[in-house]
Amino acid sequence: MIKNKCLENVVPQKHLDYDESMVKYFGKHGCKQFISGKPIRFGYKMWCVNTNDGYLVNFELYQGKYPRENEKYNSIFGKAVSPLILMLEDLPNSKKHLPYSLYMNNLFTGINVFNYFKYLGFSAISTIRQNRIPKNCPLTDKKNFQKKNVEVLKLQ
Repeated sequence: MIKNKCLENVVPQKHLDYDESMVKYFGKHGCKQFISGKPIRFGYKMWCVNTNDGYLVNFELYQGKYPRENEKYNSIFGKAVSPLILMLEDLPNSKKHLPYSLYMNNLFTGINVFNYFKYLGFSAISTIRQNRIPKNCPLTDKKNFQKKNVEVLKLQ
């Protein structure tokens, strides 16, 4: 019911954020997660789509096995991004292809998902992990980039 209310009250927003969130819970439950190094270490893990103002637009409770799991999306995008694709499809404006700008962290970043967003007319901004950059990509690797920065600093 909460999810349906969030989706009903969606005001068309161009900028959306996708991230994981923890809902604090200390009781016993099979879905409870522990994530070390987080401000809320025990609780329910949620995948959340938010506006840039921080309003919750859509969410999914992480249960280990995703009830709406889509094997095709899992194989193309990975298990962390698959819920995002399904949540974007749930948005009322997704049928009209509102040109969303998506912001996410490096856990969800990959070339396949960025190509898919481009196909949909969306833009996305994120950092990317070194191991997710294809070998034939012309980006400078991390070590050489750091050396260049040091050389520039020495010249100044």
